[in-house]
Amino acid sequence: MKSINMNIEGITHIGKVRKNNEDYFNYFLNKNDIDAFIGISDGMGGLDLGEIASKESIEAVIKEIKKNKFINDDREEYFELLKSINIKVHKNIYDISLNKGSQMGCTLTYGIIKNNKFYFCHIGDSRIYYLNKKKSIFGSSFNINQLTTDHNPEGSPSILTKYIGSSEYFDPQIDCISLNEIDYLLFTTDGLHDLIDLNDIKDIFNHNDDQVQINKKLVKKANENGGRDNISLVSVKINA
Repeated sequence: MKSINMNIEGITHIGKVRKNNEDYFNYFLNKNDIDAFIGISDGMGGLDLGEIASKESIEAVIKEIKKNKFINDDREEYFELLKSINIKVHKNIYDISLNKGSQMGCTLTYGIIKNNKFYFCHIGDSRIYYLNKKKSIFGSSFNINQLTTDHNPEGSPSILTKYIGSSEYFDPQIDCISLNEIDYLLFTTDGLHDLIDLNDIKDIFNHNDDQVQINKKLVKKANENGGRDNISLVSVKINA
């Protein structure tokens, strides 16, 4: 199957309150028989070494992804692979924390694009959204929907019930969607989505065509709304 066209842009900002940036993201295109990999992670601010946990997690995922060949189009095979990667990454972060004598943890949200399908794996409260443009007699505008489930207790958004690096392993959310009729995928840390209403996110997409400017305006809006955490996002424009 022919590879789909896309463009990926990421941005991170320390925000207005934090002294260091514990967010991390990375991505690549057209390697290892997949069209794209995108991953984002947020180090847990209540624990030590969050910036190490987030970077080590994403880079460990990439290392494992590059060990495999994604030749078949087998949903269950990919699900098992993503779960096995999460197990290895979780153990790696837990072992690092033991070696350093300091507990550390992070969210971990990533996905691969292959044959117009998006396979994703998620644990924590970073998010993936998808946006699609709907046309009507009044024009066209974006709809936005959240793909991932936040692993927080109800009413306690600052607490994680699942994360990478815990002494206990947690099963991640793993799923797959078709990219037909999807215009954007949007990966965010909570420093963005906790401070910007979904209607404001849609409004920025609806009134801007330049992907880099969209990212910058989202970060600016989060800072205008307080910037109390690190702010990171990766936008994936499908059929760019």
